[in-house]
Amino acid sequence: MFRSCRRIVYLSEVFFDGRFPFMNSGYIDWIHALDIVLNLDADIFVPGQGPSSIDIQSTRLPRSMVRARQVLVDFRDAVEKEIARGATEDQASASVLLPQYQG
Repeated sequence: MFRSCRRIVYLSEVFFDGRFPFMNSGYIDWIHALDIVLNLDADIFVPGQGPSSIDIQSTRLPRSMVRARQVLVDFRDAVEKEIARGATEDQASASVLLPQYQG
């Protein structure tokens, strides 16, 4: 059924497959953390929450993790742009919608 694997990364709260991470219960540099994970020499990446396909062929370079990282980068950049225009952090985070990721 499964080949023998020695390099499995369980991502716990670092990666939620198909979901925006629940960020208000702790602080980490989410983008940097995903950069570190994406550079690990692992066979399988197991998300902390969300659907998971434990398919060795498709998990070596997890596209969903790359996409999740890009969502965070786009959100950060959009919030920083709003703050540069004079919005407070709360106003900026409330106004950023990222329609390209809707659904």
